[in-house]
Order: sequence, then C-alpha cells, then structure tokens
Amino acid sequence: MHELALDAVGRVPRRREDADRRAVGEREGALDRRRRGRIGALRCLRGWRRRRVGGGLGFAGGAGGSAGGGREQQAAGRGEEDRSDLDAGHGRTLDPAGGPCLVALPPLSPDGSRHDTRCSVLALKAITARGEENTRMVGARFEADVISLARAGAEGAEVMPEALALLDRHIGATVLSVSMMSLGSEVPAEVALRGSAPLTAAETAEWQRLIGTHPYFAHIVTSTPSTSRLTDVVDLERFQHSEVYERLLQPRASRYQVALPLERTPHRMVLMSLWRDRADFTDDEVVALELFRTAVAAALAFRAAIESLQSRARVTDAAPRRLTPRQRQVAALVELGLTNGQIGARLGLTERTVRKHVGDLFVALECDSRTLIAVRWRAAAPS
Repeated sequence: MHELALDAVGRVPRRREDADRRAVGEREGALDRRRRGRIGALRCLRGWRRRRVGGGLGFAGGAGGSAGGGREQQAAGRGEEDRSDLDAGHGRTLDPAGGPCLVALPPLSPDGSRHDTRCSVLALKAITARGEENTRMVGARFEADVISLARAGAEGAEVMPEALALLDRHIGATVLSVSMMSLGSEVPAEVALRGSAPLTAAETAEWQRLIGTHPYFAHIVTSTPSTSRLTDVVDLERFQHSEVYERLLQPRASRYQVALPLERTPHRMVLMSLWRDRADFTDDEVVALELFRTAVAAALAFRAAIESLQSRARVTDAAPRRLTPRQRQVAALVELGLTNGQIGARLGLTERTVRKHVGDLFVALECDSRTLIAVRWRAAAPS
C-alpha cells in the first residue's frame, strides 16, 4: 500500500513534464508555420514583376479593384524596380514602389487543404500604412486629373478625347465611348471610341434600328441623370440573348456597361460609356465615375451658359446700331437720366411720343428698364 502511494506521487511531476513538452512543441510548430507563411509572402513580392499574376496570390489595396490587366502592363512599362521588404518580427508586407500589395497564402498540404489559414489572415491584416497611403495617392491623382479636365472644359477646350483617356488610365475598360445624339430624330449619333475600331456604316445603321429595343438605353433617357450600371437595370442573362447584344455588343467584347450622361435635354444627349467583357464595374468605381460625371457635366453646362450669354451679348451689342436716328437721340437722353417730359422738351416732342420711343427701345435693346437702356447704350454707342 505504501509503495502504491509513492508511485502515484511520482506520476504527477511526469505528467506535468509531458504537458509542458507538448505545449512547447505546439508553440514551436505555430512559429514554424508562421515563418513559412512569411517567407512565402517575401518570395511572392520578389517575383511579382516576373509572374504578374501567380497562383495563390491575392491583391490587397489599390484603387479601382480588378479593373483588368491593363494597369499591370502600364506598371511594367514604367520600368521601375519593385523594392520589397518583410518585417519578420511583425509580419508586415511592404511595397515601396507603390504597386499592388501581394499577399501569399499558406502552401497546400498533400490533401489540398491549407496548412494554416491563420497565416493568410495575418498577412491580410499586415498591409502597412504605406499600402493605405498608396490607395489615397491613387485617389488624389484621379481627383486632380478630373479637376484639371473640368477646368479646361469650362474654359472651352475640347476635352472628350482626354476624358476617355483619363477614365481608361484610372478606371480601365475594354472599350470607352462618347456619343452625341439627337433624341426623337433620325439623325445618326456621333460616336467616338477608344480601345476599338470606329463604327462601320452597317453598325451605325443597326444601332439606329435597334436602339429603341435596348432596355438600358430607355432607362438612361427617362431616369434622373446619374452614373449607373447595366446590371443594376436589366437582367444580364436575358439581355445576352437580345438582338442588340448579339449583333452589336458581343462582337466588340462589351458585355458590362456603365453609363455617364453628361448632358441631356428633350432633344439632345451626350452620353459617355465604359464597357468590359469579363468583369463588372465595382461599387467603388461607380462612385468615382459619378464624381467624374458630376464635375465634367457641371463644367460643360457652365461653358454652354457662358456661350449663350456671349451670343446674346453679341446680338445686343449690334442692336444700338440698328436704331433709328430719333431712337438714338432718345436713348442718349435716357442715359443722361432725363425724364420723358424733359426729353420731349429737349427734342420738341410730346411726352406721349417719347413714351412710345422708350417702349420701342425696350424691344430693340431687349431690356425691361430705363437703367438697362442706359447701360447698353453706354456700352455700345459710339463715343
């Protein structure tokens, strides 16, 4: 009995030692798995320029989401060397070159499962402030370009080609177009394309025939002007069986569309569209495009208002030269601030006759007060 008690007492330390050894082994295994994941991330970063898009890579950060491979080719064309760093103590992935931040997923086990999904979570959480700063810089560049474009448009420059280039550079699309069309008439629309060949005469005729059957076009014409996606309005699967898609859009790889109405009146519309074939436009891209549309549309409306005022001013400036000699005399005395009675005394006319001449001046000079008669006569009359 005494020996059994001694044996039981001796087992307690041994069990504690076994538990400690297991805990140490588990910690060492976790550290080893984490180290392998970090090494994989570093290798992926160093091989990004060579592989572009490799197996087991995820993109984190960067504006515009998956806007296609165009921006990757642009990054390669810049000829800049990617500089990567790995902070093994904190698991942070750096990309000082400002490119996409690549995150390596843990290697696959023989049965196809991940060794440790915690490594990928750690890597995703380890996007540094440098990566976040790069996203803000891309947004700032886009906004700065939009401001410059809108300012040039307000000043009267032709900005449509540069507008398409700007959106292709920052958003990315297979085809970009701007259409100036007359609503309710048989006049063909003027269409400028980027990323695709110009419309043929046969395609233009087909568009005139089928545009009325396009459900998305009906939405653009009747709804409040704003940026929208085709997939927000119509059922894509059903639309892909329509004649307008099969004959006009599918041959040009234009499955997904986002539309930006820049100007719309009962008789005229200026519509900018971006098209993609494989991936739809993201919510963030739609928000950015609406900012672009609002700024450019406001600039074009401002310019149209200025041109309208300038046109009216040219007509008004010529009006005083079409006045009769008596009307010129009356206008000159109105400009001096004389009343109808004083003008009649100066010119030997009755007050009723002067009143009639002043009424004729209102019509001829397109004004509704004696003050405006004086202002326009002073501005246009010979010195």
